[in-house]
Amino acid sequence: MSALEGFLLCGLLAAGLAPFVVRWLGNAAGWLLALVPASAFTWGLTLLGKDAFTISRPWVEDLGINFAFRLDGLSLFFWLLISGIGTLIFVYAAGYMKKDLGRLLSYLFLFMVAMLGLVSASDLITLFVFWEATSITSFLLIGFSHENPTARKSALQALLITGTGGLLLLAGFLILGNQNGTYNLAEITEYSPVAFWLILIGAMTKSAQFPFHFWLPNAMSAPTPVSAYLHSATMVKAGVFLLAKFSPLFGAQTPILVIGAITFVLASILSLFETDLKRILAWSTVGALGSMVMLIGIGTEKAALALAITILAHAAYKGALFMVAGTIDITVGTRDVSKLSGLVKHAPILWGAALIAAASMSGIIPFLGFVKKEVQLAAAPSLLITLAIIIGGACSVVAAANVALRPFLGNSESAPEKTHLGLLLGPIVLGLVSVLGGLAVAQLGAQLLEPVAASVFGHAIHEHLALWHGLNTELIFSLIAIGIGAALAFQAPRFWAIGEKLKAQQFTTESISAGLFRLLHPIGELTSDLIEKNSFRRHLLVYFGSFVILFAIAFFTSPFDLRHVPEPRIIWYETAFCVFAVIAALAVIRMKNRLGAVAVLGIVGVAITLTYATYSAPDLALTQLLIEILSVVLFVLVFFHLPRFTQMSKRNTKVRDAIIAGAFGLVMTVVCLGVLSAPNPDRLSEYFAQTSYEKAKGKNVVNTIIVDYRGLDTLGEITVLAVAALGVHALLKLRPKSLEDKS
Repeated sequence: MSALEGFLLCGLLAAGLAPFVVRWLGNAAGWLLALVPASAFTWGLTLLGKDAFTISRPWVEDLGINFAFRLDGLSLFFWLLISGIGTLIFVYAAGYMKKDLGRLLSYLFLFMVAMLGLVSASDLITLFVFWEATSITSFLLIGFSHENPTARKSALQALLITGTGGLLLLAGFLILGNQNGTYNLAEITEYSPVAFWLILIGAMTKSAQFPFHFWLPNAMSAPTPVSAYLHSATMVKAGVFLLAKFSPLFGAQTPILVIGAITFVLASILSLFETDLKRILAWSTVGALGSMVMLIGIGTEKAALALAITILAHAAYKGALFMVAGTIDITVGTRDVSKLSGLVKHAPILWGAALIAAASMSGIIPFLGFVKKEVQLAAAPSLLITLAIIIGGACSVVAAANVALRPFLGNSESAPEKTHLGLLLGPIVLGLVSVLGGLAVAQLGAQLLEPVAASVFGHAIHEHLALWHGLNTELIFSLIAIGIGAALAFQAPRFWAIGEKLKAQQFTTESISAGLFRLLHPIGELTSDLIEKNSFRRHLLVYFGSFVILFAIAFFTSPFDLRHVPEPRIIWYETAFCVFAVIAALAVIRMKNRLGAVAVLGIVGVAITLTYATYSAPDLALTQLLIEILSVVLFVLVFFHLPRFTQMSKRNTKVRDAIIAGAFGLVMTVVCLGVLSAPNPDRLSEYFAQTSYEKAKGKNVVNTIIVDYRGLDTLGEITVLAVAALGVHALLKLRPKSLEDKS
């Protein structure tokens, strides 16, 4: 087992043990469990400057799918971000959570493993599995306060959007795999426009790009440790990571550039109208993600380097500010910036950390954010992109001032609770990253950021980072953005008033998105009327009718040759069994009582059993006979308690059902004839007979097919039953205490 696999397994193990460790050590467990991501971070540091770490294990060999991982410059960079900030988040969560810490840490571990697997995967299918795992675990984290309707709604919204994007992403991956004959990322050299758009939309949903940008601010109902982790360095950057990973293949793309620029400007402006500290940071995060996507779309060396430093600078200052906002929330009791003031007297260290992060976010020298903004401006290919960066930079100044200045300055109306090391460590460490990263940006670039840019660009780059480039155009534009932002910050109350009016008139992104979702209701109602009626006949009608229509389309649009069907061998007893089964089946639908219908249905099963026996399949015949006997017994036991049998179907209904049933029977007949017309129709049965003992270690071919060759199918059936049983148990036993008290 490699070290990478070991860290993933340790994360899963820690997820299972976290609730017990918290029960044993209390909130101090967060410090102990933080050693897991800290170890992963330390191991990642040892890989800096070395060749890419690679490991591959066969998974589905026949399809060329491997459980493969590769840590190159970009993947290693994200590995360090996820594990490094994850360490601080675990410590912060221990100081933040007053209850349910064990459950939160367990979910965070599962999410961390999913993200680490995603950024290190080098096989498309492996990447997709971890991609979906991030959607599921983020659903659990966003909806952590599951008794809160807003949290449940936000979690479901995020899952719906990212889950839909995941399905499109899978389709794009499958197209790429079929087109290139491999699912290995390093070996994919061609792509189709369809695959490009499917992958782009999948990335847009995950990274909250326009028009899917609204779900991220709504996810602020999650606890602050979740917001700080998911929205600074991990989940929301998964889409950015994916586009950066495919950047050498896609190259410069105008659609990516335009989508990123629109998101950058729109979200940055929307942050001006918020008073909730976390929603301010959320909208500015959407804007920052837009700037990253925009840089990927530019596709130059400078843009690749700007992307690398933007990701790092944003993770540092945004993670710190989220923790500051969360600390204010639990110590004061509100996140409304219009109601906060004078906290500097009670939390000077917290204010110092907030100031550093805000200065970096505003692009002030000598912080890392200053270098980020200058490199972004240098990479701008046109005046419009330069204008977008200035607008985004100005709005970032306003957001930084609203989070780091307004709550701390002025007179204090109430004394907040005291802060402690667990709440302060994260903002302090990330503040130091912003300071030291800016002062030593040349060394940081050479060791970390330039290899990242090379991975994004596709080959070595010749651009380098420096803190000071003299008085140039980029510096002037940067100062203009800071000046505009400072002027707008003084007008913040006016923006808040406009925001309140928009909310009162329900003209917000949330209300607009809700309206768009409501447009889907008529389609949903039509589908529900068609399928979800309490009629088993309706369900069968939809299923069989859809199958017949799809088969007819395939039959008439693709080659389907039935000319090579072998001459039939008519054996009298086989013919007798078939006639016997047909007569019994026709008799079933003519029966006037249930018990008679059940008895005749058993005759159909006996005829099928005898047919299996004639083909030298005694085990299968015995299994079929056992199933038929049990079915008849169960039917009799159940039907005995039902009301008297009556025929309620109209003649037209019976004719319709007969047509659909006949069409389905015809389809199955054509399918069987198609199988028989194949050049070697027995090759599959011969394969099972020859390999059942050698590969499946079983002499009973039927059993090995069910247990081994169709093992995943059988496992799926068992899983469905198990999940259904758990759902019933949860509904009956795991009721909220409020409902138990009422009962």
